[in-house]
Amino acid sequence: MGSDDHDPKTLKDPSLRLLTRVADFVEPLTRFDRGHLVLEASQHRIIEVAARHSFRVALSFDRGAGSGVLPVGVVQVATAQAMAAESDAQLAAARAGIPGRLADWAGQYGEDPQRRPAVPDCFAPPPVIGHVEACGSCNGRGKIDCRACNAAGAVECPACSGRGSRPCPACKESGTERCSRCHGQGYEIAHRQETVWEAATNTARTQNVPERRTCGGCGGSGSVACTRCGGARQETCSRCAGQRKVTCETCKGAGALGCEACASTGKRHFTSQLVCAITETFESAPRSADAEVAGILKTLPSIEDVLRYAEAHRATAETDASTFRRETVAPIPVTSIVVAVGPRRTRVHGFGPTQDIRDFANIAGILLSDDLDTLEAALPATRLTPPRTTPEMDNALASALASEANVAIAEKPGARGLAVVLQDFRGLLTEDHVRRTSAAIGKAVRRAYWSAMLRGPVAVLAIPLLQFPVELVLHRLDPAARLSAMLGVMLLAFGGAIAAHMLVVRMLERRLAPGGTPRLWRIMSRQGHLRDWLLGAAAVIVAGTLAAAGLANLISPASAAPVTAPLTP
Repeated sequence: MGSDDHDPKTLKDPSLRLLTRVADFVEPLTRFDRGHLVLEASQHRIIEVAARHSFRVALSFDRGAGSGVLPVGVVQVATAQAMAAESDAQLAAARAGIPGRLADWAGQYGEDPQRRPAVPDCFAPPPVIGHVEACGSCNGRGKIDCRACNAAGAVECPACSGRGSRPCPACKESGTERCSRCHGQGYEIAHRQETVWEAATNTARTQNVPERRTCGGCGGSGSVACTRCGGARQETCSRCAGQRKVTCETCKGAGALGCEACASTGKRHFTSQLVCAITETFESAPRSADAEVAGILKTLPSIEDVLRYAEAHRATAETDASTFRRETVAPIPVTSIVVAVGPRRTRVHGFGPTQDIRDFANIAGILLSDDLDTLEAALPATRLTPPRTTPEMDNALASALASEANVAIAEKPGARGLAVVLQDFRGLLTEDHVRRTSAAIGKAVRRAYWSAMLRGPVAVLAIPLLQFPVELVLHRLDPAARLSAMLGVMLLAFGGAIAAHMLVVRMLERRLAPGGTPRLWRIMSRQGHLRDWLLGAAAVIVAGTLAAAGLANLISPASAAPVTAPLTP
C-alpha cells in the first residue's frame, strides 16, 4: 500500500474513510494498532433534517420609580391615569408596526438560515413617559414625625425615669449619714485634769481623767444630715439636670426624620418604558428510521451545527403578527460502519462531508477490556499492608500502562478527572470502564510503589540515627553548633527521602515499561504517593533525630543541657 492509503482525504470509499478516521483517533491511545479494527459492515445514506427556527417578538413595559423629579429625557404627563393611557397607545402602535417590519426583514433575509432578526429590525422604541406625585409616605412634606419622641424632639430621661432626681446613693435615700466626729456612737471621750495627793510620799500629782460627753456634732444621735443631698434623700439627675427630659437620639431633637421613600424631597416619580425582546427557539427533526442516528442529529443545538454537516440546504419562511418562522431542510450525508474487535462489535457514525464522529461507541473500551480484566484478576493476590506485589500484577499493570488512554485516566483521579476524561475521549470509553480502570490502576500503582520502597530505599529513614554519634562527639561544643549539626542530619535524611522516591520511580519504570517509560512520576504525584511519602518521612526523620539526641543525652549528661536548650523555644 502507498503512503496515502491511510489518508482519509485520498480514500474514495466513505466507509474506509470513516474507519481510517476512527483508527487515527484510537490507535495513539491504545497499545493496539489499527489492524485490530475490522470493517464488518457499512452504510452510506443522505438523511434530511428539517430545522425549525422561530423568533417571537414580545413587548412589555419596564416600570420604574424613584425620588424627586423625573430624570432627564423622560416625557412628563400629568397623572397616573394619563401615563396608563399613553402607555396603552404606545403598545398599540408598536403592535401595529411589528407585522410590517417582520415582513420587510423576511423579504430580505428570510431564506438565509443563519440570519436572525434583531430588536431594531422589529421595533422602534417610543420615548419613556412618567409622572410626578406627592410622596404618600410623608404627604409631600419630605419628612415624617419621629416615632421615638412622638415628634416632641425630647424623651423622658432614662436615668431618672422622668422624675428629675434620683435617690441619693451616698445615704441610700435615708437623708442621714454616720457622724464623722463620733463615728456614729453619739458620744465622745473628753479628758480633764485633776490633782491627786499621795499620802505615802506626801506629794501632789496631776492626772488625766476620761469623761464621756454627748457628741457636739450629732447631739448624741450618732448621725447627721447627708452632706451630698442635705437630708433631702434625693439628688438632681445629672443626665437631664432636673429637666426630666433629654434630647431624642433618633431625630437629634428635630422631632422629625427625613422620608426615605422620597429621599426627603416630598416627591415621587414613576416611569413607564415600552421594551421589546425576541425569543428564539430551535429544533431539528431528522427524517430517518435509524433511531440512533436520528437521536444524535436531533441533539444538534443550533442551525450552524446542522449546516456544518449539510451538503446543501433550502429554506422557507413565514411571518404572522409577532412571530417569524423559518424551516430549513438540510440533506446530511451519514456513514455508518460496524467495527469488529475480536468477537465484539460496535457501530460508529460519521456525519457530514468531514465525517465528524460525535461518539466513538466505546471502541477503546473494547480494545482495553482484556487488559483491565487481567489487572483486576491479579490484584487479589497482592496486598498493601505489608506491601506485596506479584509478577502477574506487574505484567498486567505494564500492559495497562502501555495504552495512552489508561495513562490519561491514571493521571486524573477523582470525580473531576473522570469528567475531563469522558469529555476528552468523546465516547471512546464508557463511564463504567473509566471508573474501573482508575480504581484498578490506582490500587496497582500504590502497591507497586510501596512494595518497591520497602525493598531498600526505605533505609534512608535510618539516617537520623547518625545524630547519636554526632551528639556524643560534639557534646563539648556550644549549643548553636550542636543544633546546626542536628538540622544538618535532618536535611540529609530528607534529601535521602527525595532521592529514595526518585529511585523507586526509576525502578518501577524499568520494571513496568522497559520498552517505553510511561509518565509514572506524574501518576504518582497526582495520586498523592509523593506527598504521603514525604510527609511520613518528615515525621519519622524529626522523631528519629530527636530520639537519637535524647538517647545520647542519657548516656552523656554533659551534653543534655546544651542540646535541649536551643530546642526549647
